[in-house]
Amino acid sequence: MNVRFEDPNIELDNHGRPYMVVPVVENTSGYTCKDITKVIIMDVQNGDVKDYTLDNLPQWVDRVFPSRLIEKRIKWWGKYKLGWWNAQFNQLEMQEQTPGIEQVYTNGSCFWYTGIQSIGKDDATSGFMLTDTRTGKSKYYLISGVNEEATRVNINNCKIEENPTEIHVSRLLMYNIENVPTYVGTCKNNTGMLIGYALVSVKDRNVCGLGVSIESAYEAYSDAITANNLSGGALEGKVKNDQRLVVIKEIAQENKKYYFHFEGEEYQGKEFMCLSSISTELKWTHIADSVFVSFNEGKGKQISIVSFDNLRVN
Repeated sequence: MNVRFEDPNIELDNHGRPYMVVPVVENTSGYTCKDITKVIIMDVQNGDVKDYTLDNLPQWVDRVFPSRLIEKRIKWWGKYKLGWWNAQFNQLEMQEQTPGIEQVYTNGSCFWYTGIQSIGKDDATSGFMLTDTRTGKSKYYLISGVNEEATRVNINNCKIEENPTEIHVSRLLMYNIENVPTYVGTCKNNTGMLIGYALVSVKDRNVCGLGVSIESAYEAYSDAITANNLSGGALEGKVKNDQRLVVIKEIAQENKKYYFHFEGEEYQGKEFMCLSSISTELKWTHIADSVFVSFNEGKGKQISIVSFDNLRVN
């Protein structure tokens, strides 16, 4: 049997003690199908070695399955999910990963992340794959839009308003921002220095926000989402876009944005923002006015208004 060590890495236990974590790979079917059968963990300070199965690994171990093994599995899944004959002849619904794979953390767990696209369609993505680095189990999320590489090219042709130099965007990762699937990446100049951040909608690469800080990039992106009435397709959560009658408690204006506090206990602690392009009635709106509004309600304190109708203004 062909057995080998693969992708050893150092991890710290809950007390900060370093260990070398070494996955043991064996051929489980034929010559090319490999799997992790056990894990060897060595204390790097005293050399003590222990064997573990995947079922009794210490909780502090994050990464067992190497990226190379996961990429091979994704390749086989995309090619053979409808069978060997389809892969050789019909070649229907065949998929592949987008270039690159990244290690990410979510809810305290570690995953390999990569985008998924149809073979032969260079600019489109059909979703992304998250693979648990401890168990090797993968989950495919369906999100149609533009892939990471095409989005990076688009951003590289843009300029950050506060720092209008040529930019190069790092590897993009997908997040759920305001219930919109969003690529997030860092921007660097020709010398490799960090100069800003970029947030871009997966569904529409022209809906984006760039800034020298993550706050300014998010503000620009939030404005772009509101201006384009872009919502839905969220990874989790729901978008509430029903129209409500509210009474204005406080109002403030900053550039092309209006900020509101509404009367009522359910609106306490929440700030509502509306772009001036949403309604011409905003400039005539005063405290105590009754207005019909609809908004994308998320978990944050600031909520974007997507429609505005002042009952006092004709």
